[in-house]
Amino acid sequence: MNGKVRLSRREALKVGGVFAVGATVVLTTGVGTAGAAETGPADAGSNAGTGKRGDLARVTGVGGTGAGAARAGVLQVATPAAPVGNALRAAGEEVPYVGFPDNFTLRAGDLVTVTDQWPGVAMAAVPVCRWVTGVPKRQRNGDFTVAGRRVVESPLLREGKRIRVCLLDTELPDAQVLKTLAA
Repeated sequence: MNGKVRLSRREALKVGGVFAVGATVVLTTGVGTAGAAETGPADAGSNAGTGKRGDLARVTGVGGTGAGAARAGVLQVATPAAPVGNALRAAGEEVPYVGFPDNFTLRAGDLVTVTDQWPGVAMAAVPVCRWVTGVPKRQRNGDFTVAGRRVVESPLLREGKRIRVCLLDTELPDAQVLKTLAA
């Protein structure tokens, strides 16, 4: 990538979507320092023209609506309408979510990638995340910050110790912690 041209993270993810899948593999396999970097995504266009799906989506609800009852492990997401063959993909859909820590609660406004490249499922919503390094600090109002980003309080955060924190991307003012590693 040309060092003089800079894309925002969200612009790059809208084009490619591959970064999120790569970051999720790193997160769930426990490979500590490889994968998503603090400096931004890898080649954003690397998924273009492959026929594979990797759409950035916003969570609009948790739990499916199938058969009149909510289904556990299913998200309602809004994705940009995009052509698939001669038809347009629906702007909203329900997909199972995978790659998140146990007991993790997604919120409307969190960002995921909808992909058909997750082993064992036809379609899945996986985390879109970024790693930041810093010292978690509790603010006067009770909020936490790490490297200047507001984060939801988590038992994974310890004040006064420099750590690497994997944050779920979100449109909300405060991000959720997916994982932490020693810095």
